[in-house]
Amino acid sequence: MRNPRQSITLTLAQLQAAGNTSGGDFPIGPPLPADAIVIGTEIDVTQTLSSPNLTAASATITSVPSTFLVDLTTLGTYQSGGQQFYLSVRLTGDWMSLLATGNITATVYYIEATTPTYQMNEI
Repeated sequence: MRNPRQSITLTLAQLQAAGNTSGGDFPIGPPLPADAIVIGTEIDVTQTLSSPNLTAASATITSVPSTFLVDLTTLGTYQSGGQQFYLSVRLTGDWMSLLATGNITATVYYIEATTPTYQMNEI
């Protein structure tokens, strides 16, 4: 069975490359397929972030578009798909370029929806 997922691993060098900012948004692969249904997300901190003046560090997984708007005056089945997921890293007290340690992996797990095909037997 296929287990679709998209991941990104950010090494210390990639985090530092964000430069003199207090954070960054890193795409987790390309946008998901249009028929994707997200079944879970995961952030694996394999090495904590540290720097001389760092007081806090956080990461979130976000998606664009994050709003799913449906016209409820029109009949139909609506599906949200094709989202682009990002790993957002935010620091308090220091710049990304000054990080001394850090390694993070973010993963989005999903399944692809398929429309079942039914065949009618003639009598």
